Amino acid sequence: VSKAMVSGETNIHSHHSQLTFLFADIFSFTKAANNLTPSNMIRFLTYMFSSMDRVADYYGVYKIKTIGDCYYSVTGLPGTMSERSHVMSMLRFACCFQQVFSDRFFHPPEGEKLYNEFISARGAGGNQDSNSVSPSQVRALFRVGVAVGPAVAGVLDGRTPMFDCWGSTVNLAARMESASSPGRILVTHQVQVAAMAAEECPFKFERMRRVRAKGFGAVPAHYIHSSNESLPLTLVEVLGLRVNFPPFVYASPFESSCSQGTTIASQSAPEGDTSNFSNGSAHSGGNPESLPDQLVPI
Repeated sequence: VSKAMVSGETNIHSHHSQLTFLFADIFSFTKAANNLTPSNMIRFLTYMFSSMDRVADYYGVYKIKTIGDCYYSVTGLPGTMSERSHVMSMLRFACCFQQVFSDRFFHPPEGEKLYNEFISARGAGGNQDSNSVSPSQVRALFRVGVAVGPAVAGVLDGRTPMFDCWGSTVNLAARMESASSPGRILVTHQVQVAAMAAEECPFKFERMRRVRAKGFGAVPAHYIHSSNESLPLTLVEVLGLRVNFPPFVYASPFESSCSQGTTIASQSAPEGDTSNFSNGSAHSGGNPESLPDQLVPI
């Protein structure tokens, strides 16, 4: 696309039979924004979206743009890292940043400060959403929707040329996000089928449900229930995270029994926490026969 733009081409577009789209919306952002100073609101969004950009780069996800407090991205574009496994790349991205922005990790001091200020601002004056949100979702930030299917990609000409994608698949991903719950990832049935068909799918899905989506009627969809993959150590280090939840550990006596066969690397954690990270699945230490069933709830 960039080469076409540099060469002076106009009406740049292409049709794709399969792309995966994600919309991630910050839960109760409007209410929180009313209780934050403009400076703190911008600093918070900058921290959140720049962190997401780093996770997106790791998984080959292309950020199309942010729309207010919504992050809009795609996988499967030609020439990108995620071209051949766009569904899995997008789901790994979604599961990863949902864990990053939960109570599973401490952020660097500045990020933790902004994070907590936002949570406080969201609940200032009484949280209208408190009755519909479980305790585990109190710190949840994102509602996420994912859809896969055909779309048109191209560049809108004008004063500020802009790359974007269009089609019913884009709209459906946005509808999935609107129907999702805080801290959860809602995907279309087509996404679930594609993920389950992949070799060594790390995800478990809840039973199919029907979601009312404007313009689509009742759409079959699934929530992601859990994943057996932990955050890659590279991302933990790049984002400056520290562990804040009971361990997902490869107990060293059983390391050889784990199918991934990856190197275990320790990450500094709060006192009393001996959590470790690996480049593959994360499991609780103990009986090796129980390891494959230890999952990370999403």
